[in-house]
Amino acid sequence: MARRAARRRGSRLLGGLVSCLLALGAAGGCSFAFVTPPPANPQPGQQLDCSTSYVDPIVDTALAALGGLFSLLILSGPCIDVCDDSKTKGVILSLPLFILPTISAIYGYSKVGACRAARH
Repeated sequence: MARRAARRRGSRLLGGLVSCLLALGAAGGCSFAFVTPPPANPQPGQQLDCSTSYVDPIVDTALAALGGLFSLLILSGPCIDVCDDSKTKGVILSLPLFILPTISAIYGYSKVGACRAARH
């Protein structure tokens, strides 16, 4: 009976941790939300209103690194062999924490770089 209660507590703790990290991972789209790309065909001498700061892609990169570390933790954690949940569920839940910020960071770096190039 005590083992079941301990397992339930561990499952709730892991569930809460995963929920928290998913909420943080959802915020991993900083570049999608805040980077303004340059216009497709800027006119010479046109004032460009686009993002030149790499802050948002850097935040996405940091979130992707944390998401990647969390995914590795899920894959290599001690609970994998003894818990009822399988590795597949952990991977499915943790990979978006890596993939979404990574894609957003790539988008942000490319658009900020294009804006900086268009301004010079």
